[in-house]
Amino acid sequence: PPQSSPFVLRDYGSAPQGLKITVVTVRTVSSFTPRGNITAKTTITSKEVPAGTVVDTKPINYWNSKTKQYISQTTLVM
Repeated sequence: PPQSSPFVLRDYGSAPQGLKITVVTVRTVSSFTPRGNITAKTTITSKEVPAGTVVDTKPINYWNSKTKQYISQTTLVM
């Protein structure tokens, strides 16, 4: 079998502390006017969280039958 050259491991010390990521959420709420027109309001929020935070980034899309609104929400990790 072929011989590989020795592998060198370097220890650069512990990882930097205090790293953060930015979580951006885009949420659009669409409503229907009595004439059947659609009005949409989009809000964008962002916040910083520790780098190890688990963020649910699955898109959310649902119809709220009580308020007659369609809600679409997407979360991005940057």
